[in-house]
Amino acid sequence: MAYYSGQASNYQDLQSALVNACVEQGWAWLNGVLSKGNAFVRPFIQNTPAAPGLCIQGGKGQNGSSLINGSVTTPRLGRHTAGYEGVDVVFPCTFNIHINTNPEEVYLIVNFNIDQFYYLAFGLSNINLPGTGLWLG
Repeated sequence: MAYYSGQASNYQDLQSALVNACVEQGWAWLNGVLSKGNAFVRPFIQNTPAAPGLCIQGGKGQNGSSLINGSVTTPRLGRHTAGYEGVDVVFPCTFNIHINTNPEEVYLIVNFNIDQFYYLAFGLSNINLPGTGLWLG
């Protein structure tokens, strides 16, 4: 399992670290979409003041910078929505990225304020599932 760690000053730094680590481990990065095998994942930054965060969306394929059959669900690293009792990520923060192969799995874990964590994860299941087997968390 490949492992990366570092510090990030903002969500853009986290997205760049995630993309760079994935590319080093054989993922393709084209028009804002990471892909490997049947996995197509679009990481994007949500900049709304009420709920900033790093989000991911999965799909069955890619058409330019868009996902084919993009998921309605978009997991978020950060506070979910305005009014939600979650905590904003405090920058600078530390991050750890774990990338597994066979099955393909990517985990981004962010630590801030000593004892607070958020994570994003995605991958391809090695269990026979309908569709592409892509999961997001």
